[in-house]
Amino acid sequence: MKKLFLLIAIIPFLFSSCEEDNETNKNTETSSFYIVNYGNYGGTKGSLSSFNLADSTINNYVYESINGVAMTGNPQYVYNYDGNIYVMGNNKDEVYYFDNVFLEQTENGVSTDIVKPRYCVGNGDYLYISCWGGDIWEDTSLSYIAKYNLKEKIVEKKIALAGGPEGLEIANGKLYCALNYEQKVAIMDLNTETFSYIDLPAATSYFLKDNSNNLYVSMISTFTHPSTETGMGYINTQTDELETTYTLSGISTGYSSIMAANSDFSKIYIIASSWIQDTNDEWIQVGGLQTFDVASQTYEAEPFVSNVNGLNGVAVNPETDDVFCMISESTSTSGKLQMYNKDKTLIKTLTTGIAPAWALFIQ
Repeated sequence: MKKLFLLIAIIPFLFSSCEEDNETNKNTETSSFYIVNYGNYGGTKGSLSSFNLADSTINNYVYESINGVAMTGNPQYVYNYDGNIYVMGNNKDEVYYFDNVFLEQTENGVSTDIVKPRYCVGNGDYLYISCWGGDIWEDTSLSYIAKYNLKEKIVEKKIALAGGPEGLEIANGKLYCALNYEQKVAIMDLNTETFSYIDLPAATSYFLKDNSNNLYVSMISTFTHPSTETGMGYINTQTDELETTYTLSGISTGYSSIMAANSDFSKIYIIASSWIQDTNDEWIQVGGLQTFDVASQTYEAEPFVSNVNGLNGVAVNPETDDVFCMISESTSTSGKLQMYNKDKTLIKTLTTGIAPAWALFIQ
């Protein structure tokens, strides 16, 4: 089973890439990783951009080029597991997959018992999928975890979990669920499928698992659960206790890759931003990328980058520790990918699809 990074890598891959070029040709001599573009809800469908690690060029719309059709909706999240890339589809609600070498989709997606899928994580022959189940902002009891059988390709069970589960992680035989509509983290024993809870001072969205199998969780202030104690919490997965919190104002509430660790987990990059309305009456995030030093357990005094319009996601190349900022200044025009070295020097800026949100690097 392949090791998953929040930035998921790819084995020697198959595109000869030209910057700003949407024409894609298979070529097994180059190496790439992928940017996942959400698109525009109710409008432009999502897409994949292939980044060539050898020459730092980008190729957009590679899924469409290979499969002959656009994605069927907007990718809420994508996940590399056991040779396939699984897409949590939003509008329409479904889970579908394609192989992680040639990107070819050969089967239709699954929509039965999949309502507003958000995130997923794999364990053995199963994917555990967080689903909102409907208009969660009106009824927080609608949400659940879908237990998806990878061999049978069906949702084997819906496990009720109120509170709007978003990000998921597995550690020590337990499924950890960040609740977006509660100030808690839910913990499900994978054997008994029963829940316990950890109270937090804010709502939560995503996890990062460190080298000790413990979890950093993003703590955010939301419309339904405003909080002044935003930042990150640290959960000991042996004791299931919140050991400490690291306060940082303005943690991004975006549903995207808002935090990422470097290769040895000595640094965590996290987006701190606020929503503003631009001159075109579009809401965009303006903010910066903060660096958390794991050894000293403090945020660095100076941001990694600051005053960035539309900062939507962050990812780190685990081979070089280069930092990638995904920028979406509009939901109707192309986004940008800014590549920095670990010393904060901007290396390159490239054009992506609309609303880049996640990155995949497969090894």
